[in-house]
Order: sequence, then structure tokens, then C-alpha cells
Amino acid sequence: MVPASTGTRNLCLSGARHVTVNSAARDAPHHIQIVRRITGFKNWHQFFPLGGNNMPKYISLMTYTDQGLQTIKKSNSSIDSTQQMAEELGGKIDQIYLTMGNYDIVAIADFPDDATAATFVLRLGGLGNVKATTLKAFQEDAFRMIVNAV
Repeated sequence: MVPASTGTRNLCLSGARHVTVNSAARDAPHHIQIVRRITGFKNWHQFFPLGGNNMPKYISLMTYTDQGLQTIKKSNSSIDSTQQMAEELGGKIDQIYLTMGNYDIVAIADFPDDATAATFVLRLGGLGNVKATTLKAFQEDAFRMIVNAV
């Protein structure tokens, strides 16, 4: 059992089965054994990536604020500083799209974990130029594993 003071979170990977996971020890062999035993997943790293190319993907849907529209001509330098901010947090912005419709910008990024992605989005929002809705995205192989576990 993991003590509550070490930053635990509840994890539900299949139906009503729950396990408490210590985020500080997510790569520990005991933790891997628990996830494998409960879920039957052999490719546990798809759900708990440890960096590199296996980082989770996040999709941000953004709209310009009034301030962002007033400074729209500075967007090129804003993109560069946003990419630098992501890299400082250990992430990477893969793609940025200017879009038409309900959202002005769509960005696809990699971050080591949900907390880092949330930190990035909050910092970006704090600049006052955009409002963002961010989604965690599962790639096709993880999608298939999740669906097979249902």
C-alpha cells in the first residue's frame, strides 16, 4: 500500500477495477506488476510513458482573447516563445494550426505527464492572449488496447 502523502492518484483502467498508484514511483517494478496483473496489459508503457517518443499527446483548442487579437501581428514571435516554454517544461509542440470555425488555433503537443501539460496550459493562458481547452489524446495502438480491455 502506498502512503497518501507521496502523491497518490486513483487509476481505473478496466471497468470497476481501481488501484492506487504512486506517481513518484510509476516506473518501479512493483508498480508495473500491479498494472499488468489488474489490466492484463503487457505494453504498460503506452499508459505510463517514461519520456522520449512515448510521451502522451495533448491537443489544445484555442481561441484568441481581445488582447490576443490586438497583438495578432506578434503571433510569429509568440509561437516561438510558446514552443520554447513547452521545451523548458520537457515537452514539445508537434504542430500548430490556424483554423477557421469555433477555434482559432489547434496545437498538438507532447508532455511527460498530465501535470506538466496542465502547467503549460495555465502558463499560456496566464499570458492573456488565448483561452485553451486541452484534451489528452491516445494514439491508435493505445486506443486499441483500451478498447480490447473493455
